[in-house]
Amino acid sequence: MIGAILAQRRVPQWFDAMNRHDLDALLRDYAEDVTMVYPGDVDGVSGTHQGKDAIRRWYQRYFAQFPEVHQIVKAIAVKNLFDMVGDNLIAVQWEAEVTNRQGRHVKNDGVSIVESRRGKAVYLRVYMSVLGDEFRGAWGIE
Repeated sequence: MIGAILAQRRVPQWFDAMNRHDLDALLRDYAEDVTMVYPGDVDGVSGTHQGKDAIRRWYQRYFAQFPEVHQIVKAIAVKNLFDMVGDNLIAVQWEAEVTNRQGRHVKNDGVSIVESRRGKAVYLRVYMSVLGDEFRGAWGIE
């Protein structure tokens, strides 16, 4: 139960920080050696990003491309309900509406998997339903 309560509090805070473009608040719970895997085929965006500095640069690019971000958490599930130290696996179902800097409005939804150790995110993998041409267009690639 403790693990679920912590996830229910923290995860929405991460999404709120993304909506506000608050990079410091967002990265506060990331470990220095965190790894993020982002889907798609956009150079410099998709693929594996290693380390907090690399992920900071990724989010800076994301915020520059999407000046308007509205993401909401639909559901949160944790592997270990009784986690007491912050070692857990969290699945987050989300929906997003963004407007890119070219004025294009895009909706997407997906699931993010977060592995945490001692309360810090050490691994994130994002799965989303909209990829392909619409995904590339959102990132400004036609």
